[in-house]
Amino acid sequence: MSSDISARSKGRLLNIRDLREYKPPPARHLIHSGILNIGSRLIIFGDEGTFKSALAVHAAFSLARASKWMGFSTSQCNILYIQGEMSLSMTKERIEQYCEGSKAIYLARPAKVPNEAQRAEEFAYPPNIIMETLVQDVSLDTQNGYQFLRSELELMITELPEHPIILIVDPLFKLFRYDLVKEEDMKVLTSNLDKLMRDVELFRSHPGMAVIIVHHTRKAQVDKDGNILVSPRSMDMFGSGHLKWWADTIIRSDLDEKDETDSSIRLTFAKHRIARYPPPKRIDLYWDRDTYHPFITNIIRASRPDTIREFRGMDLGLLE
Repeated sequence: MSSDISARSKGRLLNIRDLREYKPPPARHLIHSGILNIGSRLIIFGDEGTFKSALAVHAAFSLARASKWMGFSTSQCNILYIQGEMSLSMTKERIEQYCEGSKAIYLARPAKVPNEAQRAEEFAYPPNIIMETLVQDVSLDTQNGYQFLRSELELMITELPEHPIILIVDPLFKLFRYDLVKEEDMKVLTSNLDKLMRDVELFRSHPGMAVIIVHHTRKAQVDKDGNILVSPRSMDMFGSGHLKWWADTIIRSDLDEKDETDSSIRLTFAKHRIARYPPPKRIDLYWDRDTYHPFITNIIRASRPDTIREFRGMDLGLLE
């Protein structure tokens, strides 16, 4: 039973017991361990050639079939993938390469199951990934872009099974009309995306939505001697600082300079606001260029001081 203050404020004000009794919708965690929840925003950024789009494609398919992504468990979602850079033919080639790679990996498992070929086909080509490729005139930082995207999302909600939606924007600069560096222009984009997430939850009581954005780094700054100036990891992301503040999780992708084939990358978490515990300090990946799939080669966990904690030492403010 809600408190008087909650009832009189129509649920805007909650006391602690109200909060305890609140029942959130199911499947709030989309990429588990606090990487992506319903209503939150993940940005993947890095230099050209650091497999940012490949990471986003892998996330799309992992979430569509609820398989692991970068070692994290996922919940099943419907995907709207907006590809603003590649042509339709290039997108088809890249996605089919990934799907055929998925099929080959599935069939290579030692365990055999009935109807394995059909199961492999269904695993490789999930029907709940929707690609939006012809978007040259769509800008998500405009009212027209917001309305266009809202109609696409409503169509998905009516046509696909009821799962949370992941909107993937790849890359951001191709779907942005005004100035990425200006805070007031960036706020229009983030407000539009936040409003879309609220609209989706209200539409037929849908489970909700989250956003993944593929972005790039700013041009490296150098001193008078030509040395690259080191800045905080998330500050290397191009554009207004408002984008960094708006995001809940930011993952940076860098090439491993020791690999002369340019097939190995390092992922670092530049921001992890909603994670209860810090994610790994670094995830090392090798990209198989035939299957277009990543293989995790190393995970470096965050370390904690080895200290003993007792309840009696905690400041609970208890009365003696």
